[in-house]
Parts: sequence; structure tokens; C-alpha cells
Amino acid sequence: MKVVDARSGAELSVGQRLDYPPLQNGDEDWIKLVEVKEGIFTADVRVLLPVLKGPRMDGRPATGMVTRRLRIRWLHPAFPFQRVVFLPS
Repeated sequence: MKVVDARSGAELSVGQRLDYPPLQNGDEDWIKLVEVKEGIFTADVRVLLPVLKGPRMDGRPATGMVTRRLRIRWLHPAFPFQRVVFLPS
């Protein structure tokens, strides 16, 4: 099964980090795919994201873990007859 980032169109694999252009306030924007649990019709996708509310006490940027249940697409025109999940970002 393929996991595709909806914003950039890039395919992600588990453990891969995808960097986006910096935000207008200078904060970095990225997403890291941590885990994928596939089912027949849905997939549970766990990602790590930066939290944009400010740094932690030690100065490093804060991060948050998010789990989403996404529908598996079978007949997308760009990926015919392949199992694809589009990760909203």
C-alpha cells in the first residue's frame, strides 16, 4: 500500500520525514510517517507533526503525535488498481 501526501504528492514510507517550505512566521513545517496499520477498507496512519504553539522549556520545537483513520482508494486515476491512502496535511 502507498501513502501519498496530499499537499506535495510525494510518496512516504514509514520513518520518512517530509519537509515543507517554512511558514510565514519562520517556523518549520514538516510531517513524519511513524506507523501504518492497514485493513481491508481503511488504514490507521500515525504521524508526527510540529506543534505551532511555541517551543518547549528546553528550546526545542514541540511535536505532537496524531493518528488518523483514512479510507483506502483503489481506483484513483494516478494509481490505477493500487491501494493508496492520501494523507491530509
